[in-house]
Amino acid sequence: TGTNVLQDQIAKIRIEIESKWNSIIDDVYAELFVYDERGEVLRSTKTIIVSVEPWQISVIPVYLYVRCLALGDYPGKVRVFYNAKMTEKDFSLSIIKSPKEILTLTNILVVFIVLLILLLLLSFFKWRKPGKKHEP
Repeated sequence: TGTNVLQDQIAKIRIEIESKWNSIIDDVYAELFVYDERGEVLRSTKTIIVSVEPWQISVIPVYLYVRCLALGDYPGKVRVFYNAKMTEKDFSLSIIKSPKEILTLTNILVVFIVLLILLLLLSFFKWRKPGKKHEP
């Protein structure tokens, strides 16, 4: 499966864990690894420890620092640890370009200043008497 995250972010990735046991599974956690094309670990992180209810799907969030990673696809692996056992699954991590944000503080200030200037010009021309010259 593939996971998309935005470039230059601390990405929140959801790890789904499904219990097929009749009892609660305590002390469940996961480790996530992202590799480069040579198979060397670029990033790794670990989740919090949770308990998984019987026959339930639990979601454990994991936060991955992807700043300074180039756009593109990276192979990854998730290892889930529970009851002295380990299960692992491969995945693909795609780092995608962040969309341009329109409502940034700078953009809002620029629009406000332009509107203020337009209002001042409009009021200047509205209150100015037509045909009357101002002499010094």
